[in-house]
Amino acid sequence: GSSTPKACTCNEGFTGPNGGDCVQCEQGKYKSVDGSESCQDCEEGKTSPSGSTSQDSCSIECAPGTSGPDGGPCNKCGEGTYKANPGTEPCETCPDNSNSALESINIFECECNVGYGGPGGGPCTACENGKYNSLPGMSGCLLCDAGKFSNEGAPKCTDCGVNFYSLNGSSSCDACDDFSFSEIG
Repeated sequence: GSSTPKACTCNEGFTGPNGGDCVQCEQGKYKSVDGSESCQDCEEGKTSPSGSTSQDSCSIECAPGTSGPDGGPCNKCGEGTYKANPGTEPCETCPDNSNSALESINIFECECNVGYGGPGGGPCTACENGKYNSLPGMSGCLLCDAGKFSNEGAPKCTDCGVNFYSLNGSSSCDACDDFSFSEIG
C-alpha cells in the first residue's frame, strides 16, 4: 500500500538508498535491519559470507592447518597436506616422497617417508644402495651394518645369511662373501 518509491527499503543483508537499488553486503560485513543503513564491519580478524544478516554470521577465517570458505565450515588439512596461512586457500600437498600429520600448518611438517631421506619440507630422495631409513622423518639415511645389505629406497637392511659376511654399506647380496671356506684350513 505504499504510495511512493521511497517507501521501498532494502532488506537485511542489503544496503542502498530508500527507493533505490539494493546491494548485498560484502564479505566481512553484515546488516541486521531493513532500511538504508550501511552494512557493519565484522570485528577485526573475523569475516562473514556476502549478504550476512547478523553479527553472529561473523566468524574467524579458517585457521592455518584448515581450509574452507570464510565463515566456515573449516575442514582440517588431511595427511600429506598442510596450510600455513589463514583463509580460504586450499591445503597444499607435501613434496614427493613425504607425508604430514592431520592439520599440519607448514611445509616443514612434511617428513620424508620410510626409505627416503632429506630435511623436513623436502626434497626427499631414496636412500642409496647400502643405506636405509626405517623411521619417517629422519633427515638422512644410515649405512647398513656389516653382514647386511640394501637396495635403493630400502626401509631396512637384509641379513646376508649364515656363513656370509659383507662390509658396512653393502649394496647387494653379491657383496656378501662366503667366509665358511676361509675357516677350513
